[in-house]
Amino acid sequence: MPTDTIPHETLATIGLVCGLALTAIGLVAVARRYSASGFAVALIGLLGIAFAGTWSVRELAQLRAAVVTSPAPPAAPTVPEPNQAVQEALTRARDAESLAATATSERDEARRKAEDAEAALTTERTARDAAREAARQEAAADAQSRAEASAKAALARAEEEIAGLRRRIAELERPPAASDPTVPVTEVVAYMRSLIGKRLDTPFYEIAPLPGAELVEGLTGSWYVLRLKVDGVPLTFPDARFRLDGDPARMGPGIEQAQRDVLDPVALLAKDHRVFVRGSADARRVIGSDADQPSAQQLAVLTPLGDGRYGRSTAQRPIMTPLRNDDLPALRADWLRGRLTAAGMSEPIDILATTPSANPGGGVQRTAEIVLYVDW
Repeated sequence: MPTDTIPHETLATIGLVCGLALTAIGLVAVARRYSASGFAVALIGLLGIAFAGTWSVRELAQLRAAVVTSPAPPAAPTVPEPNQAVQEALTRARDAESLAATATSERDEARRKAEDAEAALTTERTARDAAREAARQEAAADAQSRAEASAKAALARAEEEIAGLRRRIAELERPPAASDPTVPVTEVVAYMRSLIGKRLDTPFYEIAPLPGAELVEGLTGSWYVLRLKVDGVPLTFPDARFRLDGDPARMGPGIEQAQRDVLDPVALLAKDHRVFVRGSADARRVIGSDADQPSAQQLAVLTPLGDGRYGRSTAQRPIMTPLRNDDLPALRADWLRGRLTAAGMSEPIDILATTPSANPGGGVQRTAEIVLYVDW
């Protein structure tokens, strides 16, 4: 039988047995004086024993190494008893419930903290907005207070400057006495011409030069328009009326001041002068009330020539009944002439015929004014 098919342990055992047998035979032969051959046999037996021992030691070392390096067998699973499994499942369920309760508590606590933080943030924002609004209001109030104080100071300075300016103007514009022999007449005339030659506005009247040198035929010189004021307001008649409401004596202060400042000095200093009146009316068709009907049936007026001048001769203008809008300018001029005559003016005063305004959007035009001609 082939040796590669015999197990290693069998070969070692055969070698060991044969070695022991040969060694015993050799020793017996040596003892019976077969020393040479006995010794040889004993030596062969010892070689067999040595071979078998060597082979056994090697196999033992390989077996020990295999035992050391091989993995330990897995432990057999322990099968829990039925009651123990139930207890473990209950324990795990309780642990899960405890964890869920802890998680819910932590979630609620986190939510409460978030709500508290949001409430605190809202409160902080409200407080910040309130502080900002208070600061803005305080700054606005401070700025307004400073502006009011500055405006009051500026107004006081302006009033003081205006008062001083008025005093200075009054000193400069005080007319020299015409009867003063030390003042040349030419100086007085020059002063009056410069005074009424510019637009002069007072609480009682306003006067301004009129363009053109010959408003009435044959009267060449300087022309001025003088508008009286009533209670500091320019003379304006009620709608569709040619008389002022209330007491006509309200015209007195304006007429007196105009006479003292302008009309009387002009009458004293000018070579020639004439006083005219003219009225105006709005651009619409109106009829006067029955309570405001004129007493005169016609009025003497100077009529236009068509070239921008008036004729020297008067014409009678009939006054219609009921009152028409076209009659209001002449009637208002006649009413003003009556007030001037009542105030002491004895010189003749002619009416310049005018027509109502042709511009409906021209504003209120319900007045009467003095037209002054002066030949210096």
